[in-house]
Amino acid sequence: MKTKITVLVLFLCTSLSAQKHAFKVSPVGFFNNGFGASYENYIGNSDAIEVSIVSGSLDKVQNSAIDLVGGEIKYKKYFHNKATFKGLYAAGFANITSAGSENGVGNLLIIAPGALCGYQFMLGKKTWTSGFIFDINAGFGYNFINRTTNENLNRIKGFQPRLGIVIGYAF
Repeated sequence: MKTKITVLVLFLCTSLSAQKHAFKVSPVGFFNNGFGASYENYIGNSDAIEVSIVSGSLDKVQNSAIDLVGGEIKYKKYFHNKATFKGLYAAGFANITSAGSENGVGNLLIIAPGALCGYQFMLGKKTWTSGFIFDINAGFGYNFINRTTNENLNRIKGFQPRLGIVIGYAF
């Protein structure tokens, strides 16, 4: 048992020292009653996987707001040959968001695949591989909604633009 714990600790320490991880938050969500946090892992060959959790709310629907919670997975392809989170990238994503029935509108499920491109940069010297990072991106997604009886929900169905500003720390 001690050997397994030692191997696990060594694995975690070596993976953390590889400086291929980033934790990020979206400050935009704080202004519209939402929250978004993500973890990005650089997997090599200019590729990265990002996993996010998101929450937010829609405008008034049947005299109450719909509180949403969901997750997203994103595959990023950086256009460089460096083992960092810097530079121009293209990404594909899949987002799943849901709301319970406590809001009087029944269960709601939104599935949104899409694509975006962005630029991510770090503060500090060009040789640094860890530090504060900024990510600016734009793209589109297509929202599939399981409920179309409400006019407010129809306005978010179909193709939707997507803009993002994210800050975080890479190590």
